[in-house]
Amino acid sequence: MAQAAETESRSNASAKRARLDAECSETEIEVEPTIIDSSSENEAEIVNNVEDQASPRLVPECVKPYSHWARMVDVVLKCDAFSKLGHQISWDLPALGVSDSEALTHISYIVNEGLNSRTDSYKICISYKPHDRFTKYADYKYLQRMVVACASENPATIAGFEKKAISHFGDDERCQNVSPGGESAYHGLSPFFLYVVFGRCWQFKKGREEAKRVS
Repeated sequence: MAQAAETESRSNASAKRARLDAECSETEIEVEPTIIDSSSENEAEIVNNVEDQASPRLVPECVKPYSHWARMVDVVLKCDAFSKLGHQISWDLPALGVSDSEALTHISYIVNEGLNSRTDSYKICISYKPHDRFTKYADYKYLQRMVVACASENPATIAGFEKKAISHFGDDERCQNVSPGGESAYHGLSPFFLYVVFGRCWQFKKGREEAKRVS
């Protein structure tokens, strides 16, 4: 039974990936990706530049209830630093300790607010280092905007949020998620973050092609 379910899940994922690639056939506009040296030395230099100017204003109001968590302010500063170099990373966290249903409602709000004439597609993901996504993952190379939507110190919680959100939006043709979610939750350091990344359909497709070339 479990093997059959896994086979069906893989089949559905392959079918959706093929559909996404077929649908993203609009004329591509040549956009140069933002190139950032993502070496650890350069990252430290970037972050130090903004930490020199650190003030409460650098921490968004929605983040302040979480600011006592280890690494939290550091991650915010790193996201702010990378935002200054071309990628827009913003924060819109719900109240601390939200339930699964409240988290899903909040993620739905983020998705609906983020889609517009310039961004017709989105993907829901998790990471313990959201600022790394644009620079260390080839499939994000042509994307520009991320909204960090949820945070938790428990990887199981953030994995659950991602699974429920992807299940909820999985049939939406604008949703670029193929896998069911939760796969990358159980490594790294607390806290863990769920984010929504936005872009044009062709940008996601081009990123996937880039990732295949470098893998």
